[in-house]
Amino acid sequence: LHRVDRRQRQMCIRDSANDIREIQLLWITYRDKNAHLFAKMSSENERFWRNYFTARRIESLTNLSEFIDLW
Repeated sequence: LHRVDRRQRQMCIRDSANDIREIQLLWITYRDKNAHLFAKMSSENERFWRNYFTARRIESLTNLSEFIDLW
């Protein structure tokens, strides 16, 4: 019984890691497309906007992590 529980936990962790990876890859595409768009509409280049969106993403994930820790 203990082995089954451990195996199920490992599968859950692996699935969660895969989900997080998929979401992150989708976000990178979102970031890059928006950086391209914002660079066309502003005086800043794409690199600036990628860095800007990445900083906001990190901030958002940090806030989410802190919120989860409160639960």
